[in-house]
Amino acid sequence: PIEGYTNFLWVAWISFLMIFVKDPGILMGVSLSLFNIGSVLVFYKFLRKKTGADVYLSGLLALLLAMWRPLRQQVWSGLEGPMLVFLFMIALYLLIDNGDRPRQLTIGTWIAGLLPLVRPSGVYFTFILFLCFAFQYLWPKRDNPLELLKKWKWALMGFGIPFLLLTGFRVLYYGQWLPNTYYLKVTKRPGRIGYGI
Repeated sequence: PIEGYTNFLWVAWISFLMIFVKDPGILMGVSLSLFNIGSVLVFYKFLRKKTGADVYLSGLLALLLAMWRPLRQQVWSGLEGPMLVFLFMIALYLLIDNGDRPRQLTIGTWIAGLLPLVRPSGVYFTFILFLCFAFQYLWPKRDNPLELLKKWKWALMGFGIPFLLLTGFRVLYYGQWLPNTYYLKVTKRPGRIGYGI
């Protein structure tokens, strides 16, 4: 078997849409548009509630996100970027300045853990969200580190378990640590080091 895709959750989403229609093209476009609109709305709400930005600044910044060309291009070309940004915005909203509400924080960490499943580079976004969580709920506390780990064990597992499960599945089923397309992009490619940098 060859894993010829890098965006597991997007492929799973398309497969889900194919339960309802044979050709998911229109539903893909609709769902990408909804992910994009959802990202803008969650970002606006994040700016208003979590940062205290006024309605005009929040509206302007949300409008800039809505107008961001690379994201709009991904909507029209059927790529997974809008799904990634939407999940990132939800996780960010749930993780930042949420007090000690373990349920919301845990949901936020598990959503953050899904980002590498949307595309492998989502691991960087997961790491950023982990740092946000750690700076708020782990490092400033004067509690015993073991007590903190016990208190936040489910939340901390959310950051890594989805990625580990997908990686384990990939190794068992495909026999590779990364999707096949990653190997095709870097092996025997002249100038690949410079391209990677």
